Amino acid sequence: MYKYKTIEAASDGPLGLAGETIVGAKRSEVSAEEWDEFAKLCDASFRCSYAGTRLWQFEHDPLCRIERLDIYLALSLTPIKIGQCAVGIGRRSSVFTDTIQILPAFNSYFQQSMQAVLRHLGPGQYKYGSEWTIAPCRVHEVASIAGVKDVHARHVDVFAIDFTRWNDFETYFQAVSTNAKRNINKARKTYEKLTVQEQRKLNVFLNILPLQRLRHRLFVKKGVKSSIFTLFLRSAFRTLATSRYSSSARLADGHATLARFLQITFGRNSFYMEAAADSGHPYASAFLLREMIKRAFEQSGGLGRFVMGPDDHGQAGTPSWDGLVRSRLQWNASAHPTSVFEFTYAS
Repeated sequence: MYKYKTIEAASDGPLGLAGETIVGAKRSEVSAEEWDEFAKLCDASFRCSYAGTRLWQFEHDPLCRIERLDIYLALSLTPIKIGQCAVGIGRRSSVFTDTIQILPAFNSYFQQSMQAVLRHLGPGQYKYGSEWTIAPCRVHEVASIAGVKDVHARHVDVFAIDFTRWNDFETYFQAVSTNAKRNINKARKTYEKLTVQEQRKLNVFLNILPLQRLRHRLFVKKGVKSSIFTLFLRSAFRTLATSRYSSSARLADGHATLARFLQITFGRNSFYMEAAADSGHPYASAFLLREMIKRAFEQSGGLGRFVMGPDDHGQAGTPSWDGLVRSRLQWNASAHPTSVFEFTYAS
């Protein structure tokens, strides 16, 4: 079971301080493994991992410089690390690769942490937020910082199944929609030898091209513009960058492949990345999705979330997108409101 850990130096917390509380930021010198372990403690998204910041750099600005910062609380005796973040420093603006990750016990120190980061980096144009985070919207806290102006926000709902709402997986599954349960029962009746084969590390790459072929056919059928080359390149690079945390699954009936699935598991949370089924097997996707949600539930000890993706409402009203939203709701995914915003900082 994945559990939060407690740093001994922080046991007394900020309330135990005798003097002034000071939050600062400095360039991080921790290893990639230490960086990732801290991000997991903060319940961060996979984009907050050390390799995830490189993935962001490739997708958004290959020429920028990535600066990783530790955020610390200056106690009366010794400073302790309470947060961290990575920022892409470009020619015209600085972009947080995801969000500031803060230990749960110090969430109330977000605004001071952002102030410390801005003091360290200096005046300029900034962009903050992520479409994969389940952290709360921070736009109002940042907007009230002295020197911050010209804030422009785009609100996003990140859909996720919060496992803590149910005592066990079977209780959760009984609460999903009738349609989802009907499709799974039809799959069980239709196929005799259903098996799910999960692959990790290098074996994940064996699933990428077949999965992108299935996705491309699905997009073409729905009239969505798609390039199998682009689909493959993006999926392959993301999997390469996050190979330590990526896994894929293949649903088969005997030797026949029915559906494929790709996810990233970071800490106690699982992130649904891609999935598709052969058009001749309409119930396979539901069966495979149930199995992957079940495994995520059990691996997190019922403490994690199954993150299904963002909705910025920009595509609302289109049949394909509305169908995706309905599908998420069928599986009891709920919206976690957050935002991506830009602002100017002048010290």
